[in-house]
Amino acid sequence: MLIANDADVVIEGLAGQYGLPRWLFSELADARGRATPSATFHAGSFPVVLFSPGLGSSRWLASTWATELASHGAIVVALDHPFDAAATRILDGAIAMSGLVATGDATEDNRNAASWTETRAKDLSALLDALVAAKQHNPVLAGADMDRVVVVGHSLGGAAALLAGGTDLRVDGVADIDGMPRFSGE
Repeated sequence: MLIANDADVVIEGLAGQYGLPRWLFSELADARGRATPSATFHAGSFPVVLFSPGLGSSRWLASTWATELASHGAIVVALDHPFDAAATRILDGAIAMSGLVATGDATEDNRNAASWTETRAKDLSALLDALVAAKQHNPVLAGADMDRVVVVGHSLGGAAALLAGGTDLRVDGVADIDGMPRFSGE
């Protein structure tokens, strides 16, 4: 099936993830926010907020929160974690579907969650690396204050935010929204 745009990618991923018909999610394509890539930027220095969604979720589900935060003077960058989010279009245009599932064995699931959390924390640090590298060439990032970085996450994203905050010295603050801390060896 050809998937035309990112909304269709998310719809297809959610339908597949939950085993439900695609039409149940079709109205997501009609959702509109107030954010725009062609916004006028004002001179100044703005804190950077990185957002990691919950397991199998999508950055799109936090768009209202991100828009509100941005309206108060933060640069918000949300990401989908490939092969973790319901569906993600990766750089080459291919679509990475979620492959993460619970096994039903508590020990194995805890071990998997710890591993997935580590991967997400590395994704957040890699995103920060990319933002630092792109800052001097991208006018959208001109006002980004890379000395004021906060990582926020929901559920497994919250656990990843905690881990990124504890391992990446560039992170100044963390907000964990309903995430259980996960560590190797847990």
